[in-house]
Amino acid sequence: MIRLPPSARRLLDFEGASLKFKLTLGAVVLGLTLLLVQSMVQFFVLRGDMIERIKVDQFALVSEVAAGLDEKIQERQEALSQAAKVVPIAAMGRHDELERFLTEERALLSMFDDLYIFDAKGLLLVDWPRKASRRGLDMSARDYIKGVQERLAAVVSQPVLGRSTGQPIVVIAAPILDAQGRLAGILGGVLNLYKPNLLGSLPQRKIGDTGYFYMVAPDRTVIAHPDRERILKPIAPYGSNPVLDRAFAGFEGTGEGVNSRGLHGLFTFKRLQTNSWLLASVIPATEAFQALGTVQRRMILTTLMLMLLCAPLLWSFARRQMRPLGELAAAVEQRTEAEGLEAKARPVPESGSREIRIVARAFNRFLAAWSQAEDRQRLASHVFETTAEAIVVCDVDANILAVNPAFCQITGYTEQEVQGRSMRFLRSDQHSPAFYKAMWRTVLDSGRWTGEIWNRRKNGKIFPKWQTISSVRNEQGEVTNYVFVFADLTEIRNAQQAAEHLSWNDPLTGMANRAQLLREMERHGADGEERNRFAALILVDLDRFKRINEARGLAVGDALLKIVAARISRSLSHDDLLARVDADEFAILLAHQGDPASSLASNVQAIAEKVRQRLREGIEVGGETFHLEASMGITLLPPNSRGTDAADILRQAETAIHQAKDAGGGHTVFYESAMAEAIREHYLMERELHRACRDGELRLFLQPQVDEQRGYVGAEALVRWQHPLIGLTYPGRFIPLAEESDLIVTLDRWMLTEVCKLLAELEGMGMPLRISVNVSPRHFQRPDFLANVQQTLLETGADPGLLVLEITEGLVIDSLDEAIAKMDTLTTLGVRFSMDDFGTGYSSLAYLKRLPVHELKIDRSFIQDAPNNPSDAALVQTIIAVAQHLELEIVAEGVETQAHADFLRDCGSVIHQGYLHGEPEAAEIWIERIRQARGLRQAELALAD
Repeated sequence: MIRLPPSARRLLDFEGASLKFKLTLGAVVLGLTLLLVQSMVQFFVLRGDMIERIKVDQFALVSEVAAGLDEKIQERQEALSQAAKVVPIAAMGRHDELERFLTEERALLSMFDDLYIFDAKGLLLVDWPRKASRRGLDMSARDYIKGVQERLAAVVSQPVLGRSTGQPIVVIAAPILDAQGRLAGILGGVLNLYKPNLLGSLPQRKIGDTGYFYMVAPDRTVIAHPDRERILKPIAPYGSNPVLDRAFAGFEGTGEGVNSRGLHGLFTFKRLQTNSWLLASVIPATEAFQALGTVQRRMILTTLMLMLLCAPLLWSFARRQMRPLGELAAAVEQRTEAEGLEAKARPVPESGSREIRIVARAFNRFLAAWSQAEDRQRLASHVFETTAEAIVVCDVDANILAVNPAFCQITGYTEQEVQGRSMRFLRSDQHSPAFYKAMWRTVLDSGRWTGEIWNRRKNGKIFPKWQTISSVRNEQGEVTNYVFVFADLTEIRNAQQAAEHLSWNDPLTGMANRAQLLREMERHGADGEERNRFAALILVDLDRFKRINEARGLAVGDALLKIVAARISRSLSHDDLLARVDADEFAILLAHQGDPASSLASNVQAIAEKVRQRLREGIEVGGETFHLEASMGITLLPPNSRGTDAADILRQAETAIHQAKDAGGGHTVFYESAMAEAIREHYLMERELHRACRDGELRLFLQPQVDEQRGYVGAEALVRWQHPLIGLTYPGRFIPLAEESDLIVTLDRWMLTEVCKLLAELEGMGMPLRISVNVSPRHFQRPDFLANVQQTLLETGADPGLLVLEITEGLVIDSLDEAIAKMDTLTTLGVRFSMDDFGTGYSSLAYLKRLPVHELKIDRSFIQDAPNNPSDAALVQTIIAVAQHLELEIVAEGVETQAHADFLRDCGSVIHQGYLHGEPEAAEIWIERIRQARGLRQAELALAD
C-alpha cells in the first residue's frame, strides 16, 4: 500500500478542506469542464474541415503529377509507334540498314536509353547503342513481346531492375506492320525510370517538410520510393494497409489511416491512364495537423487563463461569506502555533451564525484559563531545539532521556537509538578509568564539571568536544537528573592542524617549505657537534622552467613540479629532508653519521647525479613528454656548525647554484668562499646601475640595417654604459642584471625616449629612417605600457611609422590575446612590430598568423654557418619563405662576411644587419656617417645627371 506524505494527504482530503476552498474549487471545476467541452467540440469541427481541404488540395496535386507522367509515357509511346511505321520492312534481313535506321532516329535516342528491333517472333535483330552480346537473343517470352503480338499495338512492360544501372527500367514496344497489316517486327525502347526527365526527381520531391511521393505497379511492386531499398519489392502484404488496399481495388482520392510501418497520416492515390501504375502521396498526421494542434493548445491555454482570472473573484466571494469562521480558525491556530516570546492569542469576536458564536464564546473562556508557565516552557523548548551545542538530559543513573537535534547532528545517532542507553556507550577509550572517576567525583561534590573529552561517533570515528555536566536537584536537594552540554571541537582541531601543516609544508607538493628546512638545519647545528654528525645541503634549480610556464601555462608547470618532487623524494633515504624553497627550486638536507668531509662530498655528489638522472628521464604531463635539466649548488654542514645561522648556510648554497647557472645550467657546484665575493660584486654592480640610470651614464648606440644594394634603410638601437671607473660597458654585463628587477623597465623607457627623440631629429634633417628598439617582457606586460609609448611619441613628436618595437616569441605566448590587443592599439597609430630572434623559441605559425607583426629577425646563430651548412641554410630559407608567404619583411642579424651577404642576396629580399655593414656606434657618430653617406649619394646622382 502506497503511503502519501502528510502534505499530499491534506490536498487529497476533500472532506477536510475549508468551505471557501470547496466553493471556489467547485465553481472552477464546473467552468473548466464546460470550457474544455466547448474547446473539444470546436477542435473536432476544425479538424474535419481541415481534412476536407487537405483531401482536395492533395488529390489535385497528385492528379497533376500523374497527368504529367501520363503525358511523358504517351509521348514516348506515340513517338515509338510513329517510328515503327517508317521502319524499312524490306531491310528486315539486312542488319546494317536497320542499324543505320536506329542511329538516324535522333528524337527516339533522346527519349530512350536503348533501341531494339525484333523480328515478328521476338528475336533481337539489332540494338543501339550496339552491344554484340545482345543480338540474336530470343526475347519471345518477355511480356512486352507477347503484348505486341497479341494486341498489335504499343505496350509498356512491367518494371524490372536494369543490370547495368541497378535502377528500375521499362520497355515500350510498338508493332512494325507490313502493307497487309500483319506483324513484320517489333520496335522497342528502354526507359530508365530514374532519369530526371521521367521519375528521377519523384522520390526526392517533398510535400511540406516530411511528406513524400511513391509509385507502385498493379502487382504491388514498388517502382519509385524515397527509400531506395524498397525499389522493385512488394509494397506491403494485403491487409496491412487498408487505405492502400482500397486504392488497388479502384479507389482514387485521399484517406486517413496507418500504413504497414505504423505511420499515421493522410494518403492520396491516383492511377496512371497509360499503364495502371498507382501514384501515391503521404503526409504524416503530425505535420498535417500541426497548425490544428497549435490552435488546440491555444484554446486550452485561453480556457486556463480565463479560469485563473475568475478564480480570485470566486475566492474573494467565498472568503467574505466565511470570514467569521476564518477569524475563529486564525485565533485557534495563533494559540496553538504562536511563535516568539511575546505571542499572545487574542479573543475572537463572538459574531456570525448561532453555532459560530457558541464556539467563539467557548474558545474565549478557554483562553482565560491559560497559565503564564506556558511561555516559559515555549522558551526552554526553543533553546533546546535550536542551540548549536548538543544537550542530553539523563536520569539519576546517567541513562539518556532526551537529546536535542544538535546531539544527533554531532554524533550521528537518532533520538530513538540512544533513549534509555547510558552515556558510557559514547566513550572513546582515550581516557583511563581514573579520569572518569575524577570527573564524576567533581560532579557529585560541586554539581558541575567542565573540560575537554574525547567521544566516539556512530560511524566509529572519535572526536574531541568541550563538555559541561550539571546536576539537577529537586526541592529536597536530591539529584533527579544530569544535563550534558557539549560542543564539537573537530573543526577547530582540523583548522589548527591545517595551519600547523601549512606553516611547515609547501601547499603544492606537500614537501617541507623553507621554514621547516631552516628549522631542521638549526636542529643539526644544535646536536651535530655532540654526535659528530656531518650534513650537506643541496639546492636543485630547474633550468629554463620559466619557459615551460610561459609556453604551456601554470597548470602544466604545477603538475611537473609535483612529479619532480616525487621523483627527488624517491632518490633519498628516510632520514633526508626534501623542501621546496622557491617556485622551481628544491632543497635537500642530507644527514650522515660520522662520515669525513671528503667521503661526504663524494656521497653528496653521487646523490646529486642520481637526482639529475631522475629528472632527465621523460616526465609526461597532458600527453607531452618533458626532459628536465637542473643546476645544483652544494654546501657542507660540519659538526661544529653550532651558532652558524641556517639562513647563511642556505645563502651559501644559493651562491653555488648561481655559479652553476652562470656556467650554462646543468652543472653542480660546491660552495667556495670566493663565490661570496662574486655575489658582493653583483650587488655593487646593481647599485651602480641604479645610479647610472639616475645620473645619465647610459649611451645610445646604433647599428645600421641595409638592403641588398647596401643602402641604409634603418638601424637597431642598442645601449651602452659609460661607467666612470670601468669605462664603456657592454649590455651583456648589465642587461641580465637589470632583467632580474624593474630596473629593465627603467632602461626600456630611457631607450624608447632617446630613440623617439632621434627619430624626430632625423626627420627634421630630411633623413627619415626607421629605428628598432627592444622591448622587455616585464615592460610589455605592465598595465601602463601602452600609455607610456603613446605619451613618449606625443612628447617627442616622433613619427610612429618610423618606430619598430622588437619583441620575442616568449613575450606573447603566455597571454596571446592580451598581447594582440596591445599590439593592435599601437599598430593603429602606425607603430611597427618585429619578431626578434625568430626560430630560437617556440616558432609557432599558429600564433604568428594572429600577431600583427611586420617583420621577422633571423637570429645570428642561424646566419653564422648558413653559407657552408646545408641544415642551417635550409632553415634560413624556410624562415624566409614563411615570412614572404605572410608578407613580412625579413632582417638577418650577424651578417659579418661577404659570404653571408651573398647567401642572403640569393635568398631574396632580405635586410642585412651585422659587422660587414657597420659596427654599433654612438648615435651622434652614426648620424654624421649617415649624413655624409646621403651627401655622397646625392653628389653621385648629380654627376650622373
